[in-house]
Amino acid sequence: MSEKIRTFLAVPFGSFYKSELSKVVSELKAKQIDAKWVRVEDVHLTLQFFGYLAGEKIGEIKNALAPGVEKLRAFELWLEGFGGFPGLRNPRVLWIGFGGEAGKLIQLKALTDECLKKIKVPTEDREFKPHLTLARLKSPLGEDGNILLRDYGSFKCERKFRVAEVVLFKSDLTPEGPLYTRLHTFSLNGQA
Repeated sequence: MSEKIRTFLAVPFGSFYKSELSKVVSELKAKQIDAKWVRVEDVHLTLQFFGYLAGEKIGEIKNALAPGVEKLRAFELWLEGFGGFPGLRNPRVLWIGFGGEAGKLIQLKALTDECLKKIKVPTEDREFKPHLTLARLKSPLGEDGNILLRDYGSFKCERKFRVAEVVLFKSDLTPEGPLYTRLHTFSLNGQA
């Protein structure tokens, strides 16, 4: 029996937006929000969290996704918008959204879901809302949610990021936070 690996599919941003996100996170931390904050140098947009998978299933996923994903063209995004899940009145998660060709992220997610369903890998039923998670809240914000929306609702950073790859990651949980290792990179059309 093969070892099971905690796995997810994502668009990695690496440290591209590190300075912009660090500034927002620092400002939010100063508001004494009780939360677990993400490491901005590891920020990514999760397309699908698989949980623990056997090596054979990871191989199946790679083979199923490659033909479809690699036909897509690279596209550009920027950071835009701020919110919380399920909403800012009582959020469990704070996030930054996307502008630019953000609709292409929804197309990418639909394509990956279609490929995964063909090999009987369950996908999420809820609506896909492309975002970068900033924090997972430990206690409710109360009225502070309205203040955050007022202060950050029109957040925008127009520095363009070119989405040229999708990555299948291994995630190892450690006391210092998760460590991510690339298992496979799918290059969007025209990329090396």
